[in-house]
Amino acid sequence: MEKGIKKFLSGKRYALTRELIARLETMIARRCEQERKRIHRALSLMIQVHQGQTRHGGAPYYQHILSVATQLLADYPEASTEMVIAALLHDSVEDEPGRILQHLSQQQTREMALAAIREDAALGARASQLVAHLTNPLPDPAELRPQNQVYQEHVLHLFDEDPHAFVIKLADFGDNAFKLGALPEGQKKEKLKAKYGPVIQGLIQKLETLENQAHPLFAQKTELIQKLSAVYHQHYQVV
Repeated sequence: MEKGIKKFLSGKRYALTRELIARLETMIARRCEQERKRIHRALSLMIQVHQGQTRHGGAPYYQHILSVATQLLADYPEASTEMVIAALLHDSVEDEPGRILQHLSQQQTREMALAAIREDAALGARASQLVAHLTNPLPDPAELRPQNQVYQEHVLHLFDEDPHAFVIKLADFGDNAFKLGALPEGQKKEKLKAKYGPVIQGLIQKLETLENQAHPLFAQKTELIQKLSAVYHQHYQVV
């Protein structure tokens, strides 16, 4: 968790906040993955809702929230996940109801949009499912993994989870990643190299081990491997 929010809570100002988050992580480490994810979701929401708020004396408001949550677990280790979530959000509705609606509604808006596609007779449920699989995950400050890794895993997971969605994703990915050479040298280009390069390597590995003849890309795998390899060597390989 600390790594996931390092950029969001960087600098000396948030040193104690990071310590408290690390303490919270230790306290919930023995809970099952599903319960930890729920707590991480509440932590992420809390960080966004209370962004910029301070306590008396100027300390980040996060410190108060995290002190409450860690004190709860210190005094009452058997506290339910719902209790931990409530501790992390205990001031959110009271102090920032607008912000909590704003951040919650972003995911809800996506779900409503997918539902609209699904319920449209001309579009249908399968189209909605494909769009859902193609939609990149929302950024999450509480995510443990770097955002580029989240993106990489999202793309590569589609290869097996929904091959037809992956074929669409490959067209989308190619229109971005294969045109890197057209960009001028600079920070943006380097960021895109870091984002797309590992995905290309992962795709090559997926295709090299593809044995399922029913996969829509099976017949093209040799050609795709050659194309991906050429693009990688031309634009992404570190010399």
